[in-house]
Amino acid sequence: MPHTIAVATEPSGRLRLFIRTQSPVTVATVLILAVAAGFGLPAEAPPLIAGIALIAAATVASLALPWERLEVRWQAGPAVLDLAGIALVSVALYPALQTFAALAIVPAVWLAMVGGVPGLVIALIGSYAAAFAPVLVRGGGASEWASALSFAVIIPLAAVIGYVLARRYLRANEERDGAIAKRSAALDEVERLSQIVQAFAETVDAGVLILDERGEPLIANERLRVFADIGGYDAAAGAASLTFGADQATLVPEEDLPIRRFLNGQAVDAELVWAGQPGAQSALLVSGHQLMREDGSPLGSALIAQEVTEVVRAGREREDAMATLAHELRTPLTSIIGYVDLINAQGVPPEAEDSLRVIARNAEHLVTLSASFLNGMRDILDVKIEQLDLREMVEVSVEVLRGTRDGAAREWVVDLPTELSGAGDRDGVFEVLANVLGNAVKYSPPGGLIEVTAAVSHPYVEITIANEGTPIAPQDLARIFDRFYRGANARNAVAGTGIGLSVSRDIMKASGGAITVSNTPSGVAFVIGMPAA
Repeated sequence: MPHTIAVATEPSGRLRLFIRTQSPVTVATVLILAVAAGFGLPAEAPPLIAGIALIAAATVASLALPWERLEVRWQAGPAVLDLAGIALVSVALYPALQTFAALAIVPAVWLAMVGGVPGLVIALIGSYAAAFAPVLVRGGGASEWASALSFAVIIPLAAVIGYVLARRYLRANEERDGAIAKRSAALDEVERLSQIVQAFAETVDAGVLILDERGEPLIANERLRVFADIGGYDAAAGAASLTFGADQATLVPEEDLPIRRFLNGQAVDAELVWAGQPGAQSALLVSGHQLMREDGSPLGSALIAQEVTEVVRAGREREDAMATLAHELRTPLTSIIGYVDLINAQGVPPEAEDSLRVIARNAEHLVTLSASFLNGMRDILDVKIEQLDLREMVEVSVEVLRGTRDGAAREWVVDLPTELSGAGDRDGVFEVLANVLGNAVKYSPPGGLIEVTAAVSHPYVEITIANEGTPIAPQDLARIFDRFYRGANARNAVAGTGIGLSVSRDIMKASGGAITVSNTPSGVAFVIGMPAA
């Protein structure tokens, strides 16, 4: 099917079609015939009448027929009638008005534009007929043939140019329509995806806010609005009258509100706030981050607010229970130490003295652990920084573990510099050593090697405790210092609370030091670092 150009697609298009295509032929024909009649130019009556009838028919058709309901190719009909009429009138007025054949350029160009290749072929045939019919029918000299030849070149050339221009116009329209269709499809897809995301956001049990790259909101679900209402958030003022910090009593300042910072383009990383009236508050965990395209350009940002009230309360209850247990342990342990002192005061056989010393030393160690555990429940630890003889402290701690049944079943290698001193909290460092050495015993097999070494690299001292055994899983390494967290190896093989390493980390941090862990080819190694003294 040939490509065509749509022109007349509604009733008013009939007048436009007449003005653009038919009126030049109609008006020119009327004027030329008037001039011919005025000057008394000779004319052949039969072809003149037939030609005028055809041009008149084309004029009436262009004005009367419902082009808006017909295919565009039918618009070539008046042009074909015009070409035939112009050829006949040219024959009738020849040779007086041979130039009348030039009028064929108008319908020829229109045919080429609306009729595609078939229209171009008809336009060329009609152009040649209008140019050569007069001289072929009525004869002529050299000048008449020259005029006919010039018309035969100019008119078809104009038709070809019209055809080329029409094809370019059609291609441009097709490309434009294709681009519009693609854009429309893309917009439809965006709308569809937006509806899917919006529907998903309404189903999740979390507040969701998504902004575009300009910071304009795309999605804000009902759950988010509920959280905002609970927290007394006023979007216009940027303040929240019922949003509190971790203590559930201190209002969060406007500039520190997670939603306020998120809207200002800052990242919010799992921050806990309490929303609501005192006594009926909900714990909200809020996270907000920028979204990026694959090429690294900003796509927008998303904020998620999730209620974690029950989780937080359960965690607090667990901490309270552990703290109560640690506190209750101190009383019987203190009694044990007191009775050991009483027995020693009354005198015991020499062979029992060493056993009593071991009992007293371990009971005192448990009392210290209980106190440290309680400290671990606090956000801020009380530490007393002093110069420490680390060599002596490590040797004493190793000796305590060696004196246990499990510790005696391990192979120990202790290699320490003659002078080894550092700055830290004495009780805290003893506790850290006890925790790490105790873990080395628990997680190494019977007969396994435990190596304790130290090095001074000013301004720090590093004590390394390495044991043979199963390496720590990569996913556990990242969380091994979290409170109450126990890795897969610990959960499956060894009893414990998951508090020791967390307390150790807090002690070292409060003392200006650090504790790290890594896997070795044969097991695990902990490094305890602190300022050198």
